[in-house]
Amino acid sequence: MSQDDGIPLPLTKFHVRRIWLRAQCLDGPTPFGNGPAAVTKAVDHLGYVQIETINVIERCRHHILWTRIPEYRRNDLEQALTVDKTVFEYWTHALSYVLYRPRFLGHQTEPYAALATG
Repeated sequence: MSQDDGIPLPLTKFHVRRIWLRAQCLDGPTPFGNGPAAVTKAVDHLGYVQIETINVIERCRHHILWTRIPEYRRNDLEQALTVDKTVFEYWTHALSYVLYRPRFLGHQTEPYAALATG
């Protein structure tokens, strides 16, 4: 049986869990490396990281990055935001801020150029 025949392949809970962990980069020791560059890689892979205001132990964004970057420090995010400017804060429709890195960053010379070419 192949995926091309249109018949769904059965998945166990074990396999679904492994797929989800792999997709979130939670199944390896240092999937993005370390330091500010790792923050950029993590945000790029995830698409965004929500900036949650709840602070029980630490802010949500720091938890998300720390679980994927074991040597993560708050200064790594600060450098990526303010010095390297490889990620930025963005106000979304869901009344929340997110850390965001557009996939086309650096690949266009003027606004909407990528859309105009089709």
